[in-house]
Amino acid sequence: MKAPLAPNLAALVDMLAQQPLQSADDLRVRIAHHVRVVARLADRGREADVGVARGIGELLGGLLDRWDGLTDPQRHLVQAACLYFVEAGDDEEDLDPSGFDDDLAVARWVATRLSGS
Repeated sequence: MKAPLAPNLAALVDMLAQQPLQSADDLRVRIAHHVRVVARLADRGREADVGVARGIGELLGGLLDRWDGLTDPQRHLVQAACLYFVEAGDDEEDLDPSGFDDDLAVARWVATRLSGS
């Protein structure tokens, strides 16, 4: 059974899923850039869990690896998870101690939806 996404996160994912599709390559570039920015901020003493950020980037990269075999609605979900991760204004500030919890929840939720389990 698929665990539901918290209503506040679901609303943001739904909004992001309405955006025009970008290419998988463009999304990969944005993810890699976001992870690099987080790593740089951590190097400068900001509180950021670079390991979790990298893990989310890898999970999203795995979803993007499946891009060509996905339907457009599935691509919109994957893109929404990617945009949720890279864009400011998500539910939690990424540089807070648990700031990537929401990003990870969204990425895992999309992965579960795509796996059909």
